[in-house]
Parts: sequence; C-alpha cells; structure tokens
Amino acid sequence: RSTSSSDQEEEETDEERTQRHLRFGSVGRLYSSNQAVVVRSDNNSTISKSPHLSIVDQLHASTVVVIGLGGVGSWATEALCRSGIGNFILIDLDDICISNTNRQLHATSKTVGRMKVDEMKRRVLEINPQCRVTNLHE
Repeated sequence: RSTSSSDQEEEETDEERTQRHLRFGSVGRLYSSNQAVVVRSDNNSTISKSPHLSIVDQLHASTVVVIGLGGVGSWATEALCRSGIGNFILIDLDDICISNTNRQLHATSKTVGRMKVDEMKRRVLEINPQCRVTNLHE
C-alpha cells in the first residue's frame, strides 16, 4: 500500500516559493557561486535570480528514495529534508519498537507500535510542509 502527501500536481504560489526560499536559503548559499543566474520566462523576458535560490529550487525539485527507516535511514531522511529536498519515497515494512528508541529518530514512547513510514512522513511534513512524501509499507 502506498500513500502520498500530494496526489494532485498544483501550481506553486509566490507565497510558497518565498517560504521555501526563507526556510532553505542558507543551504543554497553553501553550494552557490557569486554569479547571478539568468532565467527566461514564457514571454522571453530575462530575470536575474540569486544563485543560491536556484540551488534551493533544484533541491526542492529533487526526489530521494529511502529504503529502511532505521538507525541510518531515519537520520538521513531528516537531514535531507532539512536540506530542502522536495520529494521523498519512504520504504519500510516495520513498526516502531521500544528497542528502537536509542538509535532511531522517530522512535519515542509515544510512537511505539506505529509504522515507521507514517511517523517519518509526519516528521518530514512538520519540517517542510511543502514536501511531497510517498510511503510504501506493504
């Protein structure tokens, strides 16, 4: 069974783009040069764009598949989410056990017995509400 946080493709608003740039702009600065990027719009006008925002947009358009949300996968997923990755496919067949608490990010006393993919999706969307998350747990 798979569940997705966005079953419809929607046009991004200026407010959503601004929020993404505010939230992840510092990540873009880590990887950008000082050169402006030239973007052509539909009417052939030229727009100058800060290079770090282009990187943020590229990260947002990227998709990462994480297979296994245990001691490595849960931490990797959160780190990638906090870096601005916009699309995740999370795969794990397991539920959270009390013994996971010492090493897995999503494992707390409140989450024991819940599916790992469902808890990780909840956490990703709390960090980045614009993220698209597809869960595979069967």
